[in-house]
Amino acid sequence: MSDARVAIEFPHHSDHFRPGEALVGQYRLERARDELVIAAEVSVLWRTSGKGDEDLGVHYFQRFDAAGGDAIDAGEPARFETMLPASPLSYDGVIVKIGWCARVRYFLAGGEQVTHDRHFYLGHVHAPPATGSEVPAPTLVY
Repeated sequence: MSDARVAIEFPHHSDHFRPGEALVGQYRLERARDELVIAAEVSVLWRTSGKGDEDLGVHYFQRFDAAGGDAIDAGEPARFETMLPASPLSYDGVIVKIGWCARVRYFLAGGEQVTHDRHFYLGHVHAPPATGSEVPAPTLVY
């Protein structure tokens, strides 16, 4: 088993982004010993959690494959960039939550995978109050 781990950074921002804004990130594989990387995947996705079915949507995806001729230098920082959509916005409700993350997955020789999710917020939604019978619609702030 490898002791490798993935690092993802958003160098020009905090973890809060606006719809239509560019999400720029850097990633690399940190490891104590040399690992043979056969592929790498970078994605930006959202998922719901809470009551009912859980949904997942992939906004951005890119795969690099050494067998296909892609150069993968896992120890050197690599960059990704995507324009964020207008929705769905991050939401931390009582019944449902919507969360966003940048995910990097490295596929190592021998079948091992090393994955890391870096969570961030898209937009800013004021959650409705948890008490009372009438719950007002959330107020969107960009």
